[in-house]
Amino acid sequence: MNNFSFKFGKLFFSSFFALLPLNQASLLASDILLANNDEDIEEVRARRVNKKGNLVVKFCSKLKDYKGYVEVENQIFNVKDADIIKPRRIVWKETNLPKLRGEDIIVDNLFARYKDEDSTVPLRVVDEGSCGVGILPFIVIGGILAGASGSGSGSNSSN
Repeated sequence: MNNFSFKFGKLFFSSFFALLPLNQASLLASDILLANNDEDIEEVRARRVNKKGNLVVKFCSKLKDYKGYVEVENQIFNVKDADIIKPRRIVWKETNLPKLRGEDIIVDNLFARYKDEDSTVPLRVVDEGSCGVGILPFIVIGGILAGASGSGSGSNSSN
């Protein structure tokens, strides 16, 4: 009976130590997956191929440390190969693509972090965002209203 418990204990500990690295690896992998799924940056304002054939991806906020790629018609455009990389946009020139907009341009493999974040913050997936309106529409509407209210007959009768 004593021999049986010794073998069982030896089997238990050897199994435990053999599976420990897999357990740690699976925990690490699940943490990475959770971080990537919960931490999307919803900042893509526009994505298009213009009439000159330039692929343009614009962002709502300033971003930095871009990694990954954009996919259009089964072609991959790496960020490191982009012609213009600025905090609010990335441009690939002369891509020989037809004029496109929106859903045909896939940004699921584009990663970045906010401009004001520390470099220790992990890169996150850049996804379609709902950007704020900005001040320009208010200026235009204010100008239209001011012009409409100022157009009177121009004559005052004071008797």
